[in-house]
Amino acid sequence: AIPELPTGCTTIAVAPDGPVSLQDALAEARKLLAAGTRVEIVLAPGRHLVKKTLTLGQEDSGLVIRSKDPGNPATLTGGVTLDQWGQVGMALT
Repeated sequence: AIPELPTGCTTIAVAPDGPVSLQDALAEARKLLAAGTRVEIVLAPGRHLVKKTLTLGQEDSGLVIRSKDPGNPATLTGGVTLDQWGQVGMALT
């Protein structure tokens, strides 16, 4: 079950192809946390590409990051997508 957050919690929504990335949301959440605001980041279902290392530290204490729909969860992935590739040279047997 998803825990209930207290009234007055600020929610930052992140969609896989939306204008706000998880990194952007985390930066905004840190500002709000530093000001004493309770914050949750809610990830919409789908594949969220994380382009930089995601590091959580003591300053993120109290931050809630959760999937919007536990039945259709968000997935965090990293790395580079290769659109065009092919074999170069001979394969070893």
